[in-house]
Amino acid sequence: MQTILSIIKSELKQRLFSWVTVIFFLMLVFQAIWYTKGGFEYFANENVLMNAPSIIYRNYAAMGMLMIIIIAISTGGVLYKDIQYKSSEWTYAMPINEKEFFVGRFLAAFLYLVIISTGLILGHFLLPFSGIGEASQFGPQPWGQLFHGWLMFTVPNLFVYVALVFFSIVFSRRIATSYLAVFAVVITFLIAQTSYETGGGNNLLAYLLVDPGGYVAAQYYADLQSPLEKNTAYFQLNGYLLQNRLLWAGIALLLAVAAYFKFSFKYFIQAGVDKSKKIKEERSNLFSGATVRVPKIAKQFGIADFLKKLGTLSKLEFLNIVRPTSFKIILGIILLMVFLQNVTWNATYYIGKEVPISSNMTFFRLQWGVFVNMLIMIWAGELFFKDKTVNIWQITDSLPVPVWVTQLSRFVAVIGLSFVLSLSFIAISIFTQILLGGASYIDLARFAEDLLLYRWAFMNFVMYAALVFFVAGLTSNRIITHILSVGLFLFLVVSFDMGIVEDLRIGYGFVPGIEDFSEISSYGIFQTSANWFFLLWTSLAITLIMAGIWLWKRGSDKKWRHRLSLKNVQLAHTSKLAMVGCIGVFFFLMSFITKNVYDNGNFVPEDEQERLDAEYEYKYKHLEAYPQPKYLKVDLEIDLFPSERKATYEAEIVLANALDIDTLFLNWKDFVVITSLKLNQQELKPVKEDEDQNLTAYLIPKEAKGDSLLSVSIEGKKQYVGFVQGDFQGDLTRVGSFASIHEFLPVIGYDSDHELSENRTREALELTRLSSRIAEIGDPLAKGQDFFAPDAGLVTGSITISTETGQVPFAAGTLMKKEEREGRTIATYQIDDPSVFNWYLGSSDYALVQGVASGLDYTLFHKREHSFNIDLYRDAMDKGISYMQKQFGANAVPDKLQVLEIHRWQDPFYTFANTLVISEKEGWVADTKGLQEKAYLYLKIGSGLASLWLQKNVQVANVQGAQMLAEALPEAIGLQFVIEVFGEEAVQLLTEKKMEQYAKDRHNEPNQEPPLLYADGADYLEINKGATALSNLFIDIGQEQFIPIVLKWAASNTGKKVAFKSLYEILINNLSNKSREKWVKVFETTESGLL
Repeated sequence: MQTILSIIKSELKQRLFSWVTVIFFLMLVFQAIWYTKGGFEYFANENVLMNAPSIIYRNYAAMGMLMIIIIAISTGGVLYKDIQYKSSEWTYAMPINEKEFFVGRFLAAFLYLVIISTGLILGHFLLPFSGIGEASQFGPQPWGQLFHGWLMFTVPNLFVYVALVFFSIVFSRRIATSYLAVFAVVITFLIAQTSYETGGGNNLLAYLLVDPGGYVAAQYYADLQSPLEKNTAYFQLNGYLLQNRLLWAGIALLLAVAAYFKFSFKYFIQAGVDKSKKIKEERSNLFSGATVRVPKIAKQFGIADFLKKLGTLSKLEFLNIVRPTSFKIILGIILLMVFLQNVTWNATYYIGKEVPISSNMTFFRLQWGVFVNMLIMIWAGELFFKDKTVNIWQITDSLPVPVWVTQLSRFVAVIGLSFVLSLSFIAISIFTQILLGGASYIDLARFAEDLLLYRWAFMNFVMYAALVFFVAGLTSNRIITHILSVGLFLFLVVSFDMGIVEDLRIGYGFVPGIEDFSEISSYGIFQTSANWFFLLWTSLAITLIMAGIWLWKRGSDKKWRHRLSLKNVQLAHTSKLAMVGCIGVFFFLMSFITKNVYDNGNFVPEDEQERLDAEYEYKYKHLEAYPQPKYLKVDLEIDLFPSERKATYEAEIVLANALDIDTLFLNWKDFVVITSLKLNQQELKPVKEDEDQNLTAYLIPKEAKGDSLLSVSIEGKKQYVGFVQGDFQGDLTRVGSFASIHEFLPVIGYDSDHELSENRTREALELTRLSSRIAEIGDPLAKGQDFFAPDAGLVTGSITISTETGQVPFAAGTLMKKEEREGRTIATYQIDDPSVFNWYLGSSDYALVQGVASGLDYTLFHKREHSFNIDLYRDAMDKGISYMQKQFGANAVPDKLQVLEIHRWQDPFYTFANTLVISEKEGWVADTKGLQEKAYLYLKIGSGLASLWLQKNVQVANVQGAQMLAEALPEAIGLQFVIEVFGEEAVQLLTEKKMEQYAKDRHNEPNQEPPLLYADGADYLEINKGATALSNLFIDIGQEQFIPIVLKWAASNTGKKVAFKSLYEILINNLSNKSREKWVKVFETTESGLL
């Protein structure tokens, strides 16, 4: 015991009192503050405090990337340093018990980490004084939770990591294996977290338990807490949390015990020795009398010779990396984990697994790209300092070989390593796809683009290796190089992920749209953006490489002024000029990107957009009560030019005119240019133009003021200029355009879409708090507005839309005619029945499947390759139309229906005149072998058809409860359709999923969760709890009564704007007193556990 204590004391004394430890400690203080800011944004609820215990617990469980770097860098060296610094021969020869030596070093490493992890406690303590929030956003200091969370998560997690590192080093006798082990655990955590957050499959228990740090379990626990509990409660060590903690404590103990019994001085001192290779000595006559001719040495120091040496050394360095068995083991482990992720996770969304298409097989790069990048950066740092690590730099630095030859050979070896890893990823992904039955879906171009270019793939690895190369030359210190380069990388990753940093111009190696691939639209405009950003970072990477050569410290004494001197010959003068040229290219590209993305208005930071929205409300809120004309008829002719991302159009509009209106206020979208605007054939001149808010005011001529109808003619153009950072601009994209009609026609009067809905943000911008995100039921103005389009009544009209050859145009309404003319495809749609003005239009390279159901024609518009579930969609349409006609009457569904597949960049579902729109991620590529997945597909068809019926027969008032009618009621009808097709088991699966989503999101409500009766448009509420409640009420009342009640209610309110409350009161009155009491609680309170 005395020996163990002496070792611990010696190690801690040596490590704690060093400047590196101070830096580590301050880094963790900073991380606690930094992570809290991101965690606070995650909890959108206005009542959650910035120093809430729930945030602190999650921070402790996450550990943080800086803590992971510290663990990786500092832990393994405690045990391995005797081997690393060639002192093991005399250290291990001392009279020390080898087991006590191991325990002493293990505990020293663990205690060192525990001590510096108190920086997290200090950081959390300093939150109210850090300046990251207003004083009102902080509560009392949660002293108990500060230490409780640290003991529950941080200390056990550190034990897990130390045990893992020591186990890895003991069994492999290589420190690099410990880096891999640490980052393998990190990637396991990332996969579990991402899978949990995206609803990846039905493996909740697995995600909660497989996360070594307990973060997913902590997040799950916090998601189920009320705001009060988030602010005050201790996490209870039970349930999933207890299971996770016990599981990983047990695993860590097993690893530590295994390493303890395996470790011995005799075994460990052989690290780096390969017994299979022995030096063969040839016997020779050392004293031969024969004359020995000394060969002539040719001194070759030309550029060609150096290039030859570069090639030879690059090959040697590359083989030294990939030949060892340890590399093959590391590669095998990585590929196995990639394989398991692709098999078990498979890019799932709401409904479950998708078919194994190639884009799903490359999705792993978003998590693994970060991990592999870090691994390569560490590998590169070790390689660049290899001579100094093994202490032969005095010899190698004196050789007549330029720095650029020796160092570039190592950089080339890292490039080779990156390429091998990327090719291996392609191979294992194709193998997985074939194994899962996707051999016929293999898209080699997708694998090459995603895994060999710059979306967390090969080129990113090379760029960050260049960063390491530069930092190594700058610092001449291996440890500092690791800290700075990997630390910068992780800072950027976490900052962009949390939204702390948005501007990609400071995100070295980052390009736009890395996770925004669509099967319909590919990467869209993101592809152009990514290409330019890639060129920007390539020019900087080349500059960093040359600067690294210039600054590399060769020899024992080289002062900074000598290293920076232009006379420094490590980088030739021509190369210095080339470096200046690359810097020039970098700044030129930066200027070009700034003009095309930022100056052209293609990117607005979130804070700036919130400021603009607040300004709009300040300036124009009074217009909400100002009478304005409303759309009554629209005839639109629009020509789409997808390849140019442009549309030109003419519109003839009839407005229903309220009396005494003297000014017309029109809100336009960005990039819209109006070339002509006429009222009753008279050109209108603007009297006010607010370019920041895209609002223009026009004076209505006196002679038109008394007209009940106004005729407006518009000629305009919309064309996106430049390229983007974060906005996909899906309304006009090269393939798969999908646009609201209001992308081209103005919103009349006050546009409430500008209003900020989160009270926390509103208060920060000095706006009044909202009691509801939508007008209250009794609001006299809102009661007269249509929920779907407050600036319109029920509208008729026509749309003639043309697009480029090879694409199929579509629009709201009934297709009357389609023709090819002058190299364009033209379609004419008619809307004869007055419809809500939520029309959309677009164009894509669709394949069409036509069908007939119960005498009605319908057409499926889908991506040609997405024929996986076409038969199911046809069956769902057949049965859905039959169900609607049976329950709601022969005219419940219109003729000539369209069902469209669109890209995943916008909302998942739309319904409008004669049209159902379903995102590609919501069924078209679903693996429908399971009941839940198949039932979900039928649900969306059934609810879509019900929504079309509702839009035709019910005018929804723009007040509280609107989405209970617009979304929840059609969804509930869709669930009843599923019962009829598949039975109650299928609906049980779907409603369980809905209630899980509701339970997860309700406590992140940014304002205050309203009762269903007063639902105000919260994303999680109506479609989940609302639909489930109405579906259960449907069953309670009985289908034979529920639907007639709805039909009678709709008929009695023909021509009127109605609120959900009016239907609710009728439904409640048809229940027994006992049932009524239960349902009143469900709809009029936020009490949980009633469904």
